[in-house]
Amino acid sequence: IQPLMPLLYVNWGVGFVFQLVALSCLLGITALKWFPRHSSRRQAISETLDSDSRQRPLSRLLMVLVCMAFLLQYLANSGLWVYFDRIGLLAGHSHQNSANILALGAGMALVGTGLAVALTPRLGIRTAIIVISLVMAVASLGLLGAENYLLFATSILVFNVMITLVTPFYFLLLLHLSVSPGKSALLGNLCMMAGFASGPYLIGRLSGGDNFITATYVTSAMFLVSALIVLVTVTLSDRHVAVGQAL
Repeated sequence: IQPLMPLLYVNWGVGFVFQLVALSCLLGITALKWFPRHSSRRQAISETLDSDSRQRPLSRLLMVLVCMAFLLQYLANSGLWVYFDRIGLLAGHSHQNSANILALGAGMALVGTGLAVALTPRLGIRTAIIVISLVMAVASLGLLGAENYLLFATSILVFNVMITLVTPFYFLLLLHLSVSPGKSALLGNLCMMAGFASGPYLIGRLSGGDNFITATYVTSAMFLVSALIVLVTVTLSDRHVAVGQAL
């Protein structure tokens, strides 16, 4: 419902939107009974880890590394995303021109979701996360030239597509490394929510509200570091953990 948010805010108020989101979450709980509790592949993973107690600390380390990468990803994308309008105004664009791109960018998030559905079965997790992170790093740097409206618009549109495209791959990576689907989903959502809550504060502190050059470089660096962490994690998994063959 993200593209409809401005319309809902104007006609129904912020309170109604939060109640709608909460209701959607409650309705989502009803789908839990259709999720599998166990799978033969996860049982095999569990038996493999149980057979070699030395792999258990490594498995935990891999989960921690993925959570760090996921948190960095959402610190970066949510932090800068909140200030797109401010960046456009500082670059000299009118409120209306900035709002037009932001509205279109929200719609492009749906494109990212569609691409995720289509590409997830076809792309390797490591390749997808690294490539998308690199694209987001470049899109962030594109905002340094926000005075050029075409570059400003392109950076925002690409950025919004990539946010929803990369997220399923992080959840898949957590799922592959965990013997508990519920635990991997919980950890993934905690990383997302922590990033959502902390990213805007971090970028706000770095920018002071009127100079986003340093914040943009830091954001781009966080995307690159998250990609590097994923590369290291999957490499370790390939060498030492049986699930690495699936990544």
